[in-house]
Amino acid sequence: AGVRSRGRILDFCCGSGVIGAALAHAMPELRISMLDADAVALVAARVNVPLASVVLSDAWAALPRKPRFDAIVSNPPVHHGLLSDMSIL
Repeated sequence: AGVRSRGRILDFCCGSGVIGAALAHAMPELRISMLDADAVALVAARVNVPLASVVLSDAWAALPRKPRFDAIVSNPPVHHGLLSDMSIL
């Protein structure tokens, strides 16, 4: 199933916004929100996807209850320093 052209997308653990940037390029009319726990990464994400909204948070609590998202995309890190950490998944 595809995402409608003006759909709402959440890029969870967005980092520098690579996934959000690719989606914005492919479908410029998407409404993209990007969430990450790293404030420095969100600075880069704002540059890479200037029309997206960004949220500094390490989980769902900082997101508004509405609107809901049509799709959630993520490529989360699975490391904490040099050790693998799958707890976020």
